[in-house]
Amino acid sequence: MAALTLDTYRIVTALKSRGFNEEQAQGVVEAIRSVELDAVATKSDVEIAVERAKNDILKWMIPLVLGLYGLIAFKLI
Repeated sequence: MAALTLDTYRIVTALKSRGFNEEQAQGVVEAIRSVELDAVATKSDVEIAVERAKNDILKWMIPLVLGLYGLIAFKLI
């Protein structure tokens, strides 16, 4: 599970300096802290998915290209 470390005091202070009142700023921080990180993809999750997609594409493309070359060669003979 991914962990998210927040400086909640700093976030509340930044929000208050931008016009939020105390209650609104704390509400925003509370909402951020309640986010479920189990469903969030990490960088390594994305890298694994890209590698799997590449492998799947190659698995289908190589026989297809070889078959097309075979058909072209057969027509030329």
